[in-house]
Amino acid sequence: MIKPDFTCPLGRILMTGLLTLILSACGDNEGSGSVFDLAGSSGSGSGTTIGPSVPTGIITHRDFVVLYSNQDPQIFDTMGAYTQKTVTISIHADDIFDLTVSNAAVNFATEWGTFTDSDSCVLSNGSCTVDWIPGDPATVPTDCWVSFTAFAVGEEQFEDANGNDLFDIGEIFLDLEEPYLDLAGDGVFNAICNADLVCEIIDIVNFDGTTPGAGNNVHDIADGFYNGSLCADVAGNPFCNTVTSTVIHARSELRVRSPSIPPLPPTTCP
Repeated sequence: MIKPDFTCPLGRILMTGLLTLILSACGDNEGSGSVFDLAGSSGSGSGTTIGPSVPTGIITHRDFVVLYSNQDPQIFDTMGAYTQKTVTISIHADDIFDLTVSNAAVNFATEWGTFTDSDSCVLSNGSCTVDWIPGDPATVPTDCWVSFTAFAVGEEQFEDANGNDLFDIGEIFLDLEEPYLDLAGDGVFNAICNADLVCEIIDIVNFDGTTPGAGNNVHDIADGFYNGSLCADVAGNPFCNTVTSTVIHARSELRVRSPSIPPLPPTTCP
């Protein structure tokens, strides 16, 4: 079991993903459609078939990504005048099979500024958005990086070493702690508050075996179990939890600036 560092400030994000491509050639069976028979050449026997994956409808932490319409809005002009520029914050969410998820609520929290209409949205075809504007210029974070956290009910990811789409004994999983605002930008829950009296804690989970949404007034550390719907043997795998979901989250930072701070360089892929 490994415990990841979820620090992902914008402009410093390195995202990695896995895309599995299944390439198949057509045989001489007519009308085979989108499911291919991998049985013996005789065409008899149970064999193995492949085709479209069945969506789980559950967000996986691996594919829960925050994006910004403007990654470093200039909120002060050359004369020092302050402008509240609206930034649209988008979430992209897939299930464990990289299929988009719909009808799931996503909540957002920030250390500074205001969500103009709502601090939550509902996924449609894997995405939804909220709008944010800067707050009081007198209390802008001293380093000009504003912390955000998006969170939703979902499941933890695991390394499917044998490719059976299930979490088996011996496979590695990412054990999540409770969501929080990373005010220090160090990827660690420090139980601190900022000048606006906004604190890091987001009390939404109780890891004593109850369902997500039952707060307990403390920050819960990772519980040591795989919390997800794809456990192969709940009774036989000591890392399987009877609770099949948790609150997943993505932490990131948005930089606000004045003309004296140069824009962030464009993000490029080699």
